[in-house]
Amino acid sequence: MRPGFFERLAESDLFGNHSGRDLLAITDGLRYRISEFDRGSTLAVEGAPCSHVGVILKGEVEIQNVLASGRTVTIDRLSSGQVFGEALIFSDRRRYPATVTAVAKTAIMYIGRGEIVRLCREDTVFLERFLGLLSGKILMLNGRLRDLSHGSIRQKIASRLLDLSAKCGSHRVDLGVSRREMAEDMGVPRPSLSREMVRMRRDGLIDFRGEEVTLLDPGGLEDVLFE
Repeated sequence: MRPGFFERLAESDLFGNHSGRDLLAITDGLRYRISEFDRGSTLAVEGAPCSHVGVILKGEVEIQNVLASGRTVTIDRLSSGQVFGEALIFSDRRRYPATVTAVAKTAIMYIGRGEIVRLCREDTVFLERFLGLLSGKILMLNGRLRDLSHGSIRQKIASRLLDLSAKCGSHRVDLGVSRREMAEDMGVPRPSLSREMVRMRRDGLIDFRGEEVTLLDPGGLEDVLFE
């Protein structure tokens, strides 16, 4: 394994609970491959077979769906240490439900289904970590579906801001993404998102500067969800 990759694997979502010695023993007997991709490369297209879990050793990927209207919805962004494919390889379908694209120069460690089964059987720490990833993925997808189910752009924005506020315990939140990325996450045009945020500021619900947003009227944002 290339120098630097082992350290990133040790900090990954899948192997992070292992000591350096234990991880070295695991990787010595592990069958895997590492593939590198340039920015803009497609790692997997929607409908392609999925037989491996991918661990990102370097870079960043986006998981996207293209709707019938032609609009692209970003389901998730994953960076170094994060994992994809873990919810697919044990399903009956085992096909990517979305397209995976590199948004930076990226290196992926691919581990086959059989090796995942073996590690789960032989290593309880790995098993707990893997099950935790599956649980987290289910919660994330439920959140995405809830965002998409809201009918108006204002409802989508209010839901996102209230979630961020609850997570950080503050009425001042950092979006953590650009306005374009936020629009893609919500499946709405970027200009429409910006216009609605300006209206919400005018209505006294929020204020914002760059990626930092202040919830001026959390109760009013909650009311938006039930309009």
